[in-house]
Amino acid sequence: VSELSQVQTGLKDVRERIIALRDVVRRTVIRAPEEGIVNGMQVHTVGGVVSPGTPIVEIVPQGGELIIEANISPTDIDNVTAGQEATIRFSAFGRSAVPTIYGNVLNVSADRFEDANTGAPYYLARIQVTPEGMEDLGDLALVPGMPAEIFINIGSRTFLQYLLKPLTNAMARSFREE
Repeated sequence: VSELSQVQTGLKDVRERIIALRDVVRRTVIRAPEEGIVNGMQVHTVGGVVSPGTPIVEIVPQGGELIIEANISPTDIDNVTAGQEATIRFSAFGRSAVPTIYGNVLNVSADRFEDANTGAPYYLARIQVTPEGMEDLGDLALVPGMPAEIFINIGSRTFLQYLLKPLTNAMARSFREE
């Protein structure tokens, strides 16, 4: 009877150790949120400890939807909102090789960023290419990081409105009382 209780106690200890070891093994496996190609590794040590939230690798997604990030000048941010239509041209290809494709502004950052190299402020807009735009690309191979020209449709105005806008702005500023 005492030998049976010792074996049962030992079995409980082993089961607890198995649970703890499974947790250790589970924490050593790293899973990416989506399928892609590893572009840059941030951690190179084997068996090292990484703090929660620390980027380990940069993954370039493969397949899926095409989303373009565009820098918007702070002077233009009042004209850009989610849902607006955008025209996209990939400047890496020749003008005759690539059709103009269309997309929609998914979102615009709530706060501005600064370019690390120039210090220029900008807002980040994310533009999603429409399914028709993806079809228009055909067999052209797009590579992540490829430069693109984005033209966001902010409305239309007549040629006269275009010419008179600076004049009306100047008049509005000049007739203020101090």
